[in-house]
Amino acid sequence: MDMIFEIKRKISEALPADFFPGIYTVVSHLQMAEHYWQEAKGSIEEYLFTDAVLRANHAFEAALGEAYKLVCGKDPENLTVKQLYKYLDDQNVFKDKEAQTFHRYLEDWEIPAETDEQLFYSEQEAMLAILNVSAFFFILVEQIIELASYEKAKYFLGWDRTEKIRQEIERYGDGDKFLLDKIVALFRLFSADLFYIEERENAPAEYEMLGYLRGFLEVSVPELEVEIDKRVELGASHTHLDMLISLNETTVLIETKRSNQIKGSIFDIDNAISQLSGYMTAIKKNKAVLFYLPILGSSDLATRNIEMEVDGVLQQIKVIYPQ
Repeated sequence: MDMIFEIKRKISEALPADFFPGIYTVVSHLQMAEHYWQEAKGSIEEYLFTDAVLRANHAFEAALGEAYKLVCGKDPENLTVKQLYKYLDDQNVFKDKEAQTFHRYLEDWEIPAETDEQLFYSEQEAMLAILNVSAFFFILVEQIIELASYEKAKYFLGWDRTEKIRQEIERYGDGDKFLLDKIVALFRLFSADLFYIEERENAPAEYEMLGYLRGFLEVSVPELEVEIDKRVELGASHTHLDMLISLNETTVLIETKRSNQIKGSIFDIDNAISQLSGYMTAIKKNKAVLFYLPILGSSDLATRNIEMEVDGVLQQIKVIYPQ
């Protein structure tokens, strides 16, 4: 896999240059690091391997800085790499694998700003540094896109549209008694609004759609508590839930899936329901929505109601999918 190419593809599809220009600086650092590595191979200028590692460090720091700017809304002046990471980690930006990659990179490749040591890195070390920071940024860029999509959805949903959405769901009452039905109604409205928020040919990635959805929900119905990517333990292993939506004492688990590109069909829905039921049992919740994300070009959604008893608990699942 050409990691830098894949990073550029992700960015170009989701983040126009005029919308979030700083992220391209990270890509430039990575490309320059790779250039130094290529130039040094088979030549007598082996110091370029060290330059490649230095550039990888610049990319690493710039990536954290861009994530910080998006979350905090200001430049990370005078903050160290570890301070940047701590802030972003406190804001739940990172997933487990990103955290592991971050600590591994600091241990192996971080170069102090001031050092008396004469630095020298080999070809293999330079290659590993570039690969490590590229892998870290590859994952981080998805988080950045999710955050950018969240902000974009909030920006596009003006007061007039928000009022119309709230009027649509008022018939379900103010409390949490009909929260499951209220969420289904909101997801239908989201599907219609998505094509106003995002106009492009290629379908948004799942993490991008989650950003749009979270922004849509928080602006439209601010009394809802929306949590994404929550870690839960499943016996000896663990997983991350796509979304939890809570109101008062009721919580609904949301699992999102990519829709098949053929309208009206769903891939392997029985396995998805079985998986979702297991998650519901693990977190002791009996209401959930299985949301097959809208297909660009069609906002029509169908709904299927499923009720089943698991270990003496009646589980209610709403399946929403494009027609």
